[in-house]
Amino acid sequence: VGEVTDVRSLAGKRIVTSFPNLTRNYFDAMGADKTTQIKCISGSVEASCGLGLADGIVDLVETGTTMRAAGLEEVSTIMKTECVLIANKSTSHPELVETIRKRIAGYLTATKYVMVTYNIHRSSLERAKNITPGKKSP
Repeated sequence: VGEVTDVRSLAGKRIVTSFPNLTRNYFDAMGADKTTQIKCISGSVEASCGLGLADGIVDLVETGTTMRAAGLEEVSTIMKTECVLIANKSTSHPELVETIRKRIAGYLTATKYVMVTYNIHRSSLERAKNITPGKKSP
């Protein structure tokens, strides 16, 4: 395709996505005269352009690292999303809801930290722990 700077230039081209309905609606809403070819695949959507399967992709992106590693750049944002946990106060599975809540909280806590591995003599362990104290649990 070359360098794409405007999403309208992808109208009528080959688009690979895991979200075919959203993608079709997006391109239809543009009112382009050309029919965009949308192919649905699951997983490794970013590799499609490099493999010659697509001229562009529509994908769910958090940081964009994998996308940039594949040589792609964001041209347009279709929608912003967020993940929420909604539970019935009268659920018959409160333990399951609490387990899911704790896992989400643990993940969010973990994203604030990095893991550091030391290769030190046991006699230096306390000194190392004082320099970089760790987190025990959420």
